Amino acid sequence: MGSEKNMPPENPPSDTVSEDSVVILDDQPRMVRLLVRLPQAAVAGILAVAMLVVFGLGYGAANYNVQNRLVAAQSAGYDTGYAEGQTAGYDTGYSEGNASGYDSGYDDGTSDGYSSGYEEGAVAGYDSGYDAGVAVSYDTGYEEGYSAGTTDGYDSGYSEGQTAGHDAGYEEGYSAGKAAVTSSSSSSTSSSDSGNSYTYSNSVADSTTVYVSKSGHKIHLRSNCSGMKYYTEMTYATAKSKGYEECKNCF
Repeated sequence: MGSEKNMPPENPPSDTVSEDSVVILDDQPRMVRLLVRLPQAAVAGILAVAMLVVFGLGYGAANYNVQNRLVAAQSAGYDTGYAEGQTAGYDTGYSEGNASGYDSGYDDGTSDGYSSGYEEGAVAGYDSGYDAGVAVSYDTGYEEGYSAGTTDGYDSGYSEGQTAGHDAGYEEGYSAGKAAVTSSSSSSTSSSDSGNSYTYSNSVADSTTVYVSKSGHKIHLRSNCSGMKYYTEMTYATAKSKGYEECKNCF
């Protein structure tokens, strides 16, 4: 125990660097020499700051990597979503456009088809109806037309023939009668009718056409004698047999 008291005391810690140490540190880098000369508390603080810087750089690098990955993921997701959305949108648009186009085309086709069918059907129906109408009503129409044509033709022909015959007969009869009266005035005889005296020509042939007024009883050689409008034609012999007397203007 007593020997321990006589032992020299250990060197107490010191914040200073010995000269031997300085000699040794001269061979180290400047940063190391500076750190060795600093107090331990300062060194600890520097180391702590260094660690924080290193940690911060590492965290920044990691965060940078995370951000890059996030951006890359967002880009990849965007591309994938865009592609899938484009496909889905295309399919939907195609489906709706196809349906709309089909409806529009169907309506236009139906309208055009109806118009074309109607026109062709109308032409075919007209032709068919016309042929059927001709077949059914031809005989009836022919008979009616024939009857009407015969009647009209007969009436027209009769009227024209009567007029032509009358005019021709009148001219011939008038000329013949006048000549006979002139040439044989001495052979005429006289008679009286209600106190009036008439001269009758003996040269008028029995077949000569004469005209008897429907309101009178005179025999005329001219149908328009004294403005006569209504008369009956007959031969001279027939008129005489019925008791008609000759007109003084015509005989």
